[in-house]
Amino acid sequence: MTSRNAVTNSKHVPNKNVLVLKPKDLPVPSQSRKTAKEMTDFCKVLSTTIPAGAEGTNVTNVRSGFGYFNCFNYLGINSQLVHLISDYLKGRKQCVIVNGCVSEVEEVTSGVPQGSTVGPCFFICVLNFLPSALIYNSELLLFADDIALYRPIMSTDDEIALQSDLTAVENWARRNKLVFNAAKSFHVSFSKKRAANCNSQYYLNGDAIVKTECVKYLGVILDRNLKFKDNTGNLVTKFRKKTRWINVAFRKADSAARIQLYKSLVFTSFDYCCPFIAPTNKTCRDKLERCLERFVYSLCLGSESFNERLLELKWDCFELRRLKRSLVLVYKLVFNHIPLGERFFLPFEQTAAALSCISGHTRSANRLSAHPFPITAAPTTLCGITLPPSSDLLSSRLVQLWNEMTLDKKDYASLNVFKNALDNVCWSELNCVKRFRSMNK
Repeated sequence: MTSRNAVTNSKHVPNKNVLVLKPKDLPVPSQSRKTAKEMTDFCKVLSTTIPAGAEGTNVTNVRSGFGYFNCFNYLGINSQLVHLISDYLKGRKQCVIVNGCVSEVEEVTSGVPQGSTVGPCFFICVLNFLPSALIYNSELLLFADDIALYRPIMSTDDEIALQSDLTAVENWARRNKLVFNAAKSFHVSFSKKRAANCNSQYYLNGDAIVKTECVKYLGVILDRNLKFKDNTGNLVTKFRKKTRWINVAFRKADSAARIQLYKSLVFTSFDYCCPFIAPTNKTCRDKLERCLERFVYSLCLGSESFNERLLELKWDCFELRRLKRSLVLVYKLVFNHIPLGERFFLPFEQTAAALSCISGHTRSANRLSAHPFPITAAPTTLCGITLPPSSDLLSSRLVQLWNEMTLDKKDYASLNVFKNALDNVCWSELNCVKRFRSMNK
């Protein structure tokens, strides 16, 4: 019974609401894959929001207690199965035992048995109808019991519309015997401005939603400017703790065990959503690299320099690891391993007019014409507003990186072949990498 996150941004460009990711099909995908899908979608919205401006309110962790079955009919579940589900949920009783004293047995009138397999499916079936309750088409993002509501704010009318949709969510929850906790909900304004001009206040269940400068959503700390400084600091603290534990638990001579643990404990934490949460500040990136450097120098290896030790371990530095995983993500989106590609990318039509408009002129145009699978960023639409293209967008950065790759067509034959081909790329020659480094010095 928790509530979190709200996104807000203010600028003289289209405002932005919150993202909507609806769990439409059952059975639902595994949690790890669905989390990646939602974060992919959510980061696209945030990246498009920042150049413009967005405001939103995010609610998370809902206490379930629904008691009607009309939603199952809309999902195509026949009446016999509905009666079976109803019988499964009804007629349950419980009591409490404290220090040997047993309370009276009372009937359970709401909720589902804790730890049941079908309980989460029932919850998703009901929550899937929440977007239909919105009045002003604010965007809604759903993941399990996490809900994010957002809208671009250009005027007070947008603020009123966002509050109206928040009230509609509250009323829908009340009708379906769900409870949102305003005390655990947060409101965040995302903006490139140093001081966002947002003094709006939003309410849930009659209580004011707390406004904050950063919020943790799906395991990632999102700060107001999306520089990911707080998230990077959190990662550095985690990495240092895990490294100290590895060094204490295993002797320096046990290099094989320490290497395996570091890969399992640190690399997996870094890889989570790393294409989206790249810190824009060089100091933050350097702190991450120093964590890796300290551990590598603590190993008993034959090489002396840091780069030579990485080669001996067959590891990449964190920045290069992020670039490779960004390209792997694009590959999965382009070739439909993750069915969200059309939201980010479109096939690039190699016409003479299109090539003549490429920034970088002749060299970039020649590289793009030689690319076996060139792409372009898909138009971004939010709340019915088509946003102007920008190089700051996540999709634009990924498109730039993908199109500058000089790989043969055979290197795209499969995901494993593509991953192996990335080891032979001359990263220092990519223009997008050069621009990123010079921009953040």
